[in-house]
Amino acid sequence: MKNPENDNLSNLMDKYYASESKEDIILYVNKAHQKLKATCPNCQHQMIQVHYDFEVPPQRKDKTWAEIKERFSSKLKIEYAIYIQWHILELKKVESGSKESEMLRINLKKLDVMSNS
Repeated sequence: MKNPENDNLSNLMDKYYASESKEDIILYVNKAHQKLKATCPNCQHQMIQVHYDFEVPPQRKDKTWAEIKERFSSKLKIEYAIYIQWHILELKKVESGSKESEMLRINLKKLDVMSNS
């Protein structure tokens, strides 16, 4: 199931760098991921995208569902490390010592801290 309004994170950083106000990168990424969440209409839990041939077990198979939840739980977490490379590339484009460069360096440090926690 896809959220039709925001179904792609691939352009997330392009939008971030195109914006005039470079807000805190962690807040920006978290907001973007919140918009992408799809919620189950029955149980109200967050859903994740799986392969088309994923075999859905019967609802009564609690043990199987617990195993699935454990296996896919990492997909529900934001991987901040993937945004670090984008920031490094963007830092190379801006003038060293500029206000924008300083903001990018601060955000880079925040991404590094979040990816290591």
